This record gives sequence, structure tokens and C-alpha cells, in this order.
Amino acid sequence: MKDTGIKQLLASLLACSFLATGAVSANDLPDEAILYKDPRCDCCTAYAHYLETQGVRITIVDDVALDSIKKRAEVPKNLASCHTLKMGKYWIEGHVPKKALATLFSKQPDINGIGLVGMPKGSPGMPGAQEAPFKIYEFKNNKDHSFMTF
Repeated sequence: MKDTGIKQLLASLLACSFLATGAVSANDLPDEAILYKDPRCDCCTAYAHYLETQGVRITIVDDVALDSIKKRAEVPKNLASCHTLKMGKYWIEGHVPKKALATLFSKQPDINGIGLVGMPKGSPGMPGAQEAPFKIYEFKNNKDHSFMTF
């Protein structure tokens, strides 16, 4: 009887340690998303290809009034980039890596979305190696706050 109790305790501890690592699979992201972009922007297309390699089907919408999309999403002006993504119930602004997307969909916070300011080297769709930590911001009601840095 003691052996069974120990086995159950070890199984519980193993399950808890797995959950604590924050392991996230590609299946935690929505299956599809819509990318609104300027038709002349190649980095936006590269970001769409990056998401496709993560298992997300992307519909690209060119020639849209991006300002109206950003206004609808309530993206703060300081976070605005060359493309805006609608993924599940969230808006994604800029070249946000999968790690931040997985965290967003794992936690499901009450926000409009997340964004990465600028077009930093090494971010998905941008050439070069990462030179500084990526600072991801969450936004709601045209206001932003830190979401995560890595």
C-alpha cells in the first residue's frame, strides 16, 4: 500500500513539474490568422511564412487601410508597425516571436493584444541575430504595459 501511495505522489509531482515549466506546443496557437499589411512590405510576408512554419495558416490581406485596423484593435500609436495580425481573439502588432504568442494563448489575459516595437534584428521575419532582449507589450484601450521580455 505504501508503494502505491509513493507512486501516486511521484506521478503528481512529475505532472506539477511539467506544468511549471510552461511547456507549450504548437497546438496551443490558433490554427489560422489574418495578417493585414502594406503590399510593398517584404518583412510582413516573411513574418507570415514564419507563422506558417509554426503550424498557423495565414491569410494575407494587402492594400487595407492599416490605420483603421489599428484603430479597431486599439493599438497604441507607439506600438504601431507595418502589419497587424488577428489571431484568435487577439491582435498581434509587429514581429512577435512564438514564445510570446504561446504565452499569450496559454494565459488568455483580458487584453486586446500584444506587440513588439520596431523591427528588431533577429525577430521573426527580420534578418540578423537578436542584439537585445525582445520587449513585448500588452495593450488594451490604446494603452500599453509590459507583457514579457526575453
